[in-house]
Amino acid sequence: MDKNKDIYWINTYMGVEFSLTDLTEEQILIEDVSHALSNLCRFSGHSKSFYSVAQHSVIISEIVPEKDALWGLLHDSAEAYISDIPRPLKYLMGENVKKLESDILKLVCRKFGLSEEMPDSVKLADDKMLVTEMWCLMNMKQSWLPLRQTTPYHFNIVPVYPEKAKELFMMRFRELVK
Repeated sequence: MDKNKDIYWINTYMGVEFSLTDLTEEQILIEDVSHALSNLCRFSGHSKSFYSVAQHSVIISEIVPEKDALWGLLHDSAEAYISDIPRPLKYLMGENVKKLESDILKLVCRKFGLSEEMPDSVKLADDKMLVTEMWCLMNMKQSWLPLRQTTPYHFNIVPVYPEKAKELFMMRFRELVK
């Protein structure tokens, strides 16, 4: 038994003691997910203005086919508990962080009745949005190497404040689970 087990938890917005070593569906609350994601800035805060993971997730949910929309909305929900780790850093950190993220996402899938396999439409939309966000919201001259061949969407992104992103996220969630 890990004698440090008592230190591996976080307290959430809704007051849940979220254990990082003893994951349960009961710890997942959509209010915690929407609140945390609306306060997390994409790109580790290196965008021209604040742009939340919640707003990103809402856009993904609107791009993918309706049958995948809830998956699109919740695809980054693990980040509500482990933060938004940029892909290059995630690759550098190795398997522990990827496994924890995957385990939390599987819990979210079970909680909200989604298959554990991310739909291809969500993967594609997420990659295309990443490139689009880089062009719209950052001072990037070129895309990150693994995505150089990915074509961005042809629309502009207008970031909203965290409170509005949270509201949009919850409205979209209610619309999709009605």
